[in-house]
Amino acid sequence: MGILRARIESRMKDGGSGDGNDLAKVLQLVKDAELLLKEMSGKAESARFLEDFVRIVGGTAESIGQVKDDVSELVPMAEAALDQMRDVVTSVSVVLSSPAMKDEIDPVILEQVSAATLPAAAPAPTPSPVGSNLKKVEENEERIEVPA
Repeated sequence: MGILRARIESRMKDGGSGDGNDLAKVLQLVKDAELLLKEMSGKAESARFLEDFVRIVGGTAESIGQVKDDVSELVPMAEAALDQMRDVVTSVSVVLSSPAMKDEIDPVILEQVSAATLPAAAPAPTPSPVGSNLKKVEENEERIEVPA
């Protein structure tokens, strides 16, 4: 369109053949057409940006759906794992609190285990010298089997 406008303008300057009024009208039509093309190309570019945005939002929604599905699968597995951990802690505390084990295990350790299995309102366990407890365990060399 720019080439056409340049030719018409040069003919108008040269006083080319034909009516100057007709050339002015044609020049105005060419300028209007250029303006329309410019606006349409801007709108087409905006439409492309909008399509890209819609595609990005759609992909994001799909990703969020996948994350939601993954989380909904993980929550029951985490609950099951926590239940198993609670059962193991309960089994260990039952075994450790049996009369046969009380004689073999340092009372401080029993207090710490009992305090750890009680709710948060229980007093904090008192620290004990780790080295002496390890020696007693090594001397006894008995292993406690906890039912699964």
